[in-house]
Amino acid sequence: MKKGERIIAIVLIIFCGLYFYLSRNFLPESKFFPRIMIISLFILSVTLLLNTYRRGKKLQSTAIQNKIILPRLFGAIIISFIYICLIQIIGFYVMTALFLLIIMYFLGIRNLNILLTVPIISTLFLYVGFRIFLQVPTPGGIFF
Repeated sequence: MKKGERIIAIVLIIFCGLYFYLSRNFLPESKFFPRIMIISLFILSVTLLLNTYRRGKKLQSTAIQNKIILPRLFGAIIISFIYICLIQIIGFYVMTALFLLIIMYFLGIRNLNILLTVPIISTLFLYVGFRIFLQVPTPGGIFF
């Protein structure tokens, strides 16, 4: 696992260097955001690379990881598919709040405060961002 993470980190660092170099031709007002993203990815890639050398613990075997991860992965895919199918019927904001609640519970979060506040705050943030500021229409459905 460490070897794969090192390779990914090195490829990302090279990618960042290449795209930072290519962004030099952008207009000054167009340069800012791409360079912030490139620098952020570079910092995260270096952190990943350094963490591969710092880890002393052995990771669980792949068989044990797959036993835990695969059912959650397929469950999350099924929940996401149901979410996508029901957005048009129920509505974007209601389904997004329900989706976040269900997916967080499915992935192991049992704290009631988190289960209630994260979907509500996230949905409110999406509503304010898309509907009010950007004025982007979202699927209405029967509830919204």
